[in-house]
Amino acid sequence: MPDRDEIDLSTFDYRALTLDQINELKSAAFRRAHDARAECMRSVVRRIGALLRSLWAAPGRAWVRYHVHKRWQADIGLTRVDLETLGRRRRD
Repeated sequence: MPDRDEIDLSTFDYRALTLDQINELKSAAFRRAHDARAECMRSVVRRIGALLRSLWAAPGRAWVRYHVHKRWQADIGLTRVDLETLGRRRRD
């Protein structure tokens, strides 16, 4: 029985195996499939967790941006409307 992980089924003669070897081969295949499925599920859970953390943090980031913008407006003393008005006067 091959010791490597990959088995080329086109050249593999399963009829030459004993019953114990066949059962061992089946068990190894089931273990690999179980491990692969478990890793896939862990990956999905990690991605969902990252998405939920991002969504949970979004309002906080928006609140901080709002306060930074308000602070900037207070320091300059101009609003967007004031800047647009100044821009129009300058063109005329």
